[in-house]
Amino acid sequence: MNHEFFYPYDNSKLWTKNLILLSIINFLIYASTYMLLPATSLWMMQETICGYREICLSLVAFGVGAFLPGIFNSYLIDQFKRKNVCLLSLIGMAVSAYLYPYMNIPEQVMALRLVQGAWFGIATMTIGSSLVIDVTISHRRTSANVVTNKITLFAIVVGIIAGIGIMSHESFERVIQVYIASMGGAILLLLFVRIAFRAPLQSSIVSFDRFLLPRALYPATLVVVLAAIMGILFMKMFIIWFYLLLLGGIFLSFMMVRYLHVNWSEKFRIELGTLSVMTSMIIFLFIDTLIGCYAGAVMMGLGIGLCITTLYGMIIQVALHCERGTGNNTFQLFWELGIGCGIGLECMFNTQTSTLYVISLFLSALILLIYELSLQKWYKKQLENK
Repeated sequence: MNHEFFYPYDNSKLWTKNLILLSIINFLIYASTYMLLPATSLWMMQETICGYREICLSLVAFGVGAFLPGIFNSYLIDQFKRKNVCLLSLIGMAVSAYLYPYMNIPEQVMALRLVQGAWFGIATMTIGSSLVIDVTISHRRTSANVVTNKITLFAIVVGIIAGIGIMSHESFERVIQVYIASMGGAILLLLFVRIAFRAPLQSSIVSFDRFLLPRALYPATLVVVLAAIMGILFMKMFIIWFYLLLLGGIFLSFMMVRYLHVNWSEKFRIELGTLSVMTSMIIFLFIDTLIGCYAGAVMMGLGIGLCITTLYGMIIQVALHCERGTGNNTFQLFWELGIGCGIGLECMFNTQTSTLYVISLFLSALILLIYELSLQKWYKKQLENK
């Protein structure tokens, strides 16, 4: 196990001005997007424009939308300037958010979420799978992808905190204002990013390049399972302190691996991470107190931080040199797919909280079982055959 892969110490040529700007832009995109997750749910409940089933379908539509432009990704970034494609997608996200207050029926909200998800899919693809790679020297590109992924995980939880916090004291219109301001900030920062000129390339209109990487689908399925657990929690927990401690657990996982001088192999990360997630579910099931809720949040953050970064690293590692961007986009899309699956499960068992925790406990145990019995051997074989 190469410790430097997950937590590179030599950052002298990694954190360039362009990478810093793109990292902030990526943070703004994910934080503002996930801010809408609890905010939209609470808004639709308050407006009583639909039932809980329609609310869940509206939220899931976003993840479906993220997949829609995927087969055209390669054509977009090869035929047009990648920076311009990203700018257009950010503008599309901001304009679509402006339309939220005018939606009066659930079908309209679903359609809007679908469109917004499509713009989001293009934006995250161009940043994480193209621009971050373009602005980084070749031998540090994997490290750039890894640190960007960790920033994304932080941004997701920060966005949930912001959405709950703003809706607790302000209106949904304020959430939209913050969202549009975040998109505006991202657009402004992107204007200062310098991308080397590249002549347009001839590529087919429809392609799986920059969309889905078949050789990485196995570990990506476990990303879906982990994200589904998070999707369930996002719909069950509306307590800011819970997510602050969850964020603390994620940060703790990063610090433990970076500063404890031990050999943290992929196997140990997955084992410790899944056991932490399982422990959090047991706490939620049997300790029905506020302290139990907070302790479970820390354990959940620790487990998610360890597992997600490890699975992401596996996806990037099994990709060939020219497939790194496609592997990154595969991870991003399967994360959104998992969040949608979690929301769907929560909708099915909405009134049965203990059942949802049992399902999450089963899913986390399934991850450990699959890894121990099959995925670890598959991963080693893939690296040997590269």
